[in-house]
Amino acid sequence: MPKVKQNHNSKLKKYVSEFGENIFSTDGLILYCKICDVKVSSEKKFYIQQHIGRDKHKNALTKIENSKKIQPFINKNTIKSDFNYDLCNALVAANIPMNKLNNDVFRSFLSKYCNKNIPCESTLRKGYFDKCYEEVLSKIREAVGEHKIWVCIDETTDSERRNVANIIVGTLQPESCGNLYLLHTDYLDKVNSSTITQLFDKAMHILWPTNVKYDNILLFISDAAPYMKKAGSTIQTLYPNIIHLTCLAHACHNVCEEVRAYYKNVDQLISEMKKTFLKCPKRIAVLKEKCPELPNPPRPIITRWGTWINAVKYYCTYFNELKSIIEEFEEESECVRAAKRLFKMPSIQSNLVYIVSNFGFLPDTITKLETRGVLLSKSVDIVNNIQIKLEECNGEIAKLILDKFNKVISKNKGWENIKKINQVLIGETTSDDDLSSSILNLDNYLSMKYAPITSVDIERSFSMYKNILTSNRSRFSEDSLSKYMVVNFFFNTN
Repeated sequence: MPKVKQNHNSKLKKYVSEFGENIFSTDGLILYCKICDVKVSSEKKFYIQQHIGRDKHKNALTKIENSKKIQPFINKNTIKSDFNYDLCNALVAANIPMNKLNNDVFRSFLSKYCNKNIPCESTLRKGYFDKCYEEVLSKIREAVGEHKIWVCIDETTDSERRNVANIIVGTLQPESCGNLYLLHTDYLDKVNSSTITQLFDKAMHILWPTNVKYDNILLFISDAAPYMKKAGSTIQTLYPNIIHLTCLAHACHNVCEEVRAYYKNVDQLISEMKKTFLKCPKRIAVLKEKCPELPNPPRPIITRWGTWINAVKYYCTYFNELKSIIEEFEEESECVRAAKRLFKMPSIQSNLVYIVSNFGFLPDTITKLETRGVLLSKSVDIVNNIQIKLEECNGEIAKLILDKFNKVISKNKGWENIKKINQVLIGETTSDDDLSSSILNLDNYLSMKYAPITSVDIERSFSMYKNILTSNRSRFSEDSLSKYMVVNFFFNTN
């Protein structure tokens, strides 16, 4: 009779029985080495013998025997597996790529001082990374518990030209500012009110998978983009207690942008000076030689809040020094010629002085709004002081800037409710009409004591995202990168 071919399951069980159940195990599909915590090829018996003969396997087996921790049945919940789990957590939290474990010097260092068998990066990635994510998600759910929360959503375009959106949640507690967590990172085919609404609902089901606590969501913060406002209106119909507030730091930045629009010559001077010194060590050397105490010219980025006004402060302070240095350059580059021409304009210095004297407080105000853990009453005072200071400014431009500020604030529908809540918290009003005009119930007022009024935390999450998704780490899958962000943010924020 012809020889009957042995099936794969029986073959694996035979190997486990032959080489020892304390060494190998099987689920019927793969052969697993409990000592090395890896999958072993079982196509041929020779491959198993080869694995057993390797120094890595022998050393790991010797350590277990010496410590008298060998057991008849070893599962993934051993101390060795706990080490792998903690190592995976540490690498993700520190944003150290797992492939660094393939570096011989690094592996030797860990093995020497940890006295552990160091896993390869694929072992962590395939066997422990998802466990780290699930554990962090469990901790987030436990920390949120029955607390009231605020939610913030924003989106950007990453280096791979994908629309990436982050969802942050924070607890609202009367005794402290509470903690905040990155709940989810998602990739959107289109960015509109419908996809943002769906993303919000998806995030809440991640936080509460069995029963969404609709009444516990009190505040939704976003930027003032039209699709975000439309999404906010839809979300308010689904979640009855929500106040939709557009970021007040964005509002201040819009005022700074309005100032920039009225002073084209100043804006051009800053731009040309940035080009002059950006990639020219020779010019920077001249600057250091002539004025060694003078800081390098700033490089404002328009999307970074308040950096343009700070650049104006720099040129106002060091105008004469910079002018004399530029005039010494004999190069015929376009940026140098343009800078020389602008420095000679009669109005340029007076414009710098006017901007600083009237609007120089705006960057510091934005910085104050960016601070975490501030009482709602203080945040409201900061915004109110902006209006007071703008009203004190002189000149036609100042009036136009004040009109811009009032227009931006008036479009922020949630701001009025926030101010009324603040009045109750600081004891300025007890009118029933004022209370009933707010969306919140009376029981929720105390939770708003440390409520944020900016989306600065989600902007910081995008900075973390860019640090993770560098040019040499572009092979992240979307799902893995989303989980990586949640774990990394958790360990680096609270």
